[in-house]
Amino acid sequence: MTSRYSRCSWVDRYCRQEKMIPHSKLKGKTVAIIGLGGIGCMSAQLLARSGVGKLILVDKDKVELINLHRQILYDELDIGKPKVKAAVAKLSAINSTITIYGLNMTVTKDSMRRIKADLIMDCTDNLAARKAIAHHCAKKKRPWVFATALATKGMVKAVMPGEDWFDSTFKGKHGFHDVKSKGVLNAGCNAVACLQVSCAMKLLAGKKVSSSLILLDVWDNKVEKVLSNP
Repeated sequence: MTSRYSRCSWVDRYCRQEKMIPHSKLKGKTVAIIGLGGIGCMSAQLLARSGVGKLILVDKDKVELINLHRQILYDELDIGKPKVKAAVAKLSAINSTITIYGLNMTVTKDSMRRIKADLIMDCTDNLAARKAIAHHCAKKKRPWVFATALATKGMVKAVMPGEDWFDSTFKGKHGFHDVKSKGVLNAGCNAVACLQVSCAMKLLAGKKVSSSLILLDVWDNKVEKVLSNP
């Protein structure tokens, strides 16, 4: 896509992050963001602003009024629109130099075949979708970044190819508590998304990423790392 700001160089745009993550490491990468809720909206926006070359946005829902307190890509004019359509429009306005497209679909093992990405961001809110993501990434030998938020708490973990953490952790489980029953704080979603994107940027840049599961509680100002490799 040709930028409407073609006179500005990449260095001009990304100079404030260049010393941490060279843009040359990001512009050729494709990232799929699966789930455009509270976490997915923030993660997608951060990746778009960082200049990841191609974003694939996946969700099957439409924007509702109850989404607006935490799903920061949408506003009142988006109510009733497919989330992927609204998100593509907002992110394209933020960064016209990258490729962004949406898949309005339910996430299953079969539908995951449509996704070809270097990295997958798990921003979903149900176990069946997460199992489909884990299966796809194991089959394709791709890393993915697990993230979830509920009430004031959240979890983030980079899952590497060959790692059986997800299957062993959630074996025998049939679902999670959801935001309808427990609620969710918008600051918690954003904090989780920031940690998720930090993991993603390191993976995309070929830097070492911790295998720890990160637990946080934004209400009590607590962050804990567990399951670290020796």
